[in-house]
Amino acid sequence: MGGLGSGRQPTQTSVDDCRAIDIGELCDAGRVASQPRGEISWVARRSGVTRAQLSYTIAAEDWPGGAPLLMLALRYRKTLSSPESCDYIVLSGGGARRWVARCPTCWRPVRQLYAPPDHDYFLCRDCHGLVYRRRPQTAALAQVQTTMDSLLEALAQVRRAAASAGPRRPDGAPPKRFCGR
Repeated sequence: MGGLGSGRQPTQTSVDDCRAIDIGELCDAGRVASQPRGEISWVARRSGVTRAQLSYTIAAEDWPGGAPLLMLALRYRKTLSSPESCDYIVLSGGGARRWVARCPTCWRPVRQLYAPPDHDYFLCRDCHGLVYRRRPQTAALAQVQTTMDSLLEALAQVRRAAASAGPRRPDGAPPKRFCGR
């Protein structure tokens, strides 16, 4: 068996590699009333250079005979030199319910929308085919648990073998049996 990191590496894009919009941060935190328009920038950690930019507007839409819905209008640039893409996302919830976005493709209610680095649109995790990547310490812990399981099983076999042989005195004779006091 190989060591840590010697196995097959994941080939699918993970949610950690994507830009994300947190619907709870936009709507639940009261930003709907206090800041219905704004910009979100993704900045490189080391250089501080802006990598991508998103302008958003949250507006109420009244539907005849229905509850008002919120529309999230997005203008997204995946790189500052790329063309701008526009999209509208329906938000539902409010009151006692948490706000959710409806994925533009599958219409499923979600709390996070993702845009992988090579895509122009924000969709749910399933529509983009994204995975959750295991954390390195979780993988190391899983390997330690696997190793410990085999060691514990070997120890249990030794104990079973010793128990079936019965107790012995140091000279190899069976233990003396005492009766009474």
